[in-house]
Amino acid sequence: MVISAWNYPIYTAIPQVGAAIAAGNCVILKPSEVASHTSGVIKKLFDKYLNPDFYQCIEGKIEVAKAVTKLPVDVICFTGSTATGRLVAM
Repeated sequence: MVISAWNYPIYTAIPQVGAAIAAGNCVILKPSEVASHTSGVIKKLFDKYLNPDFYQCIEGKIEVAKAVTKLPVDVICFTGSTATGRLVAM
């Protein structure tokens, strides 16, 4: 799972997603809701070019972010503040 930051929404999402795909993993991407236009573009690209059985881009606010961090995933790549990182780790 990749949770990207608002201030560099492409840079903190795409390289990690690409590395995960290259390693043969499924990917869930949760882009920042603060960069909503970029998030929408990334979601459209995921939906158009990637198999939804293996690659998902999930948009939403903090409630969605909390819910996706509870999913049974092996690794969470997170870029953000220490305070938000604590929420992700819980």
